[in-house]
Amino acid sequence: MRPARLLFFGAVAFIGGVALSSTIRFPFIIQLLFLGAGVCFFIASLRVPKAALCAVFLLGCWLGITRHTQAIAREDRLVARFSDLIERRESFAFSGTIVRDPEERRGSLRLVVAPEGEQQGLILLTTSPFSNWRYGETISAEGKLQSPAVFEDFDYRSYLAKDGIYAVMYYPTIVGLSAEPKKDLTERFMRQLFAWKTKWKEMVRNNFSPPASGILAATLLADKSDWSDDFSTALNRTGLTHITAISGQHITIFSALLLPVLLMLGLWKKHAILLVLAFVTLFIVVTGFEASAIRAGIMGTL
Repeated sequence: MRPARLLFFGAVAFIGGVALSSTIRFPFIIQLLFLGAGVCFFIASLRVPKAALCAVFLLGCWLGITRHTQAIAREDRLVARFSDLIERRESFAFSGTIVRDPEERRGSLRLVVAPEGEQQGLILLTTSPFSNWRYGETISAEGKLQSPAVFEDFDYRSYLAKDGIYAVMYYPTIVGLSAEPKKDLTERFMRQLFAWKTKWKEMVRNNFSPPASGILAATLLADKSDWSDDFSTALNRTGLTHITAISGQHITIFSALLLPVLLMLGLWKKHAILLVLAFVTLFIVVTGFEASAIRAGIMGTL
């Protein structure tokens, strides 16, 4: 059987395993049975090639079930830890590092901070937009720790939990401890990348007037900080918000326009495709490795 087909069935089995685990809690012994059966079919496939499909399917299911089970267990553990801190109903002080690019949101600045020490999980701080905090800085914050709200039509708690954020703090007292990122090469690279992203966003603002500047920044840099409430509401009412969101559609259109141009310049098709992939990678880097950009890059290149 072709490797591409095995990869496809393995991916489908992985997704199926995640779906099954989200509805049924599989005991550890059942997970071992999936693994054992998959290994047995794999060994059998050495003599009977058709058994490879069963092996890939069972191992894919096992990976999906195991990955989802571990993720749910970790999330339950973190939710319980933060719940204990929130229930104390007293001022909470901690120090940590800003691990995401600070995000401007209509009159406020949002900081995602990883607390130092044994406490895992992230805390979302909302502070003044005039603050000049940057990625990689170490800060000390003190304020009331709260659980993200759950609205009638929107589960804000689950929305933040998917990004590893389990608590929020509004307008705390923040003191900078260190403006320099750690010596880790990755953190220094991300710090510089976000600095470039800020400069590119300023270039868009200086050369385009709203709402064109906001649309361009959202499409190219995954930044919606310049959107006004009226503009955002208008997009939601007309169902056009997805057009400005980074998606595989953008990557596909970009690739479809760029590839013929490269071929017209005399490049071989193989070289042109590699160059398009390089541009897609550059696009992902420019957005600051946003999850939506990474997903779009994968789907667009496929």
